[in-house]
Amino acid sequence: MTKERTEAFIKWLDYELARNHLTDHQLAKLAGMSHSVFSRARKGFLPKWQACAKIASTLHVNPVVVFMAAGLIPPSPDLDTEFERLKYIYGLTSAGNRHKIVKVAEIIVDED
Repeated sequence: MTKERTEAFIKWLDYELARNHLTDHQLAKLAGMSHSVFSRARKGFLPKWQACAKIASTLHVNPVVVFMAAGLIPPSPDLDTEFERLKYIYGLTSAGNRHKIVKVAEIIVDED
């Protein structure tokens, strides 16, 4: 793995940890995985598919975003990670509550 790929993953991870007010240890515990995954990543050994899927699930992000951050699939410059996060959360929401997400989005659009 290249140094640039490792640095990009660590930057992404640190952003997500800060956004969620978590530490490496807390994320590992919530994801049901060993903290060594994160300490190894910080040393240049990026997580594999299963660990990335657990990270994505725990952080409520599209797994594709984590797979790209870890260099498992090629990056997509057109990928809007916030939109991917919204789609992922929408997919997790019950059909009965999805209309609430749409209503909130409509309110925000009307304010702009």
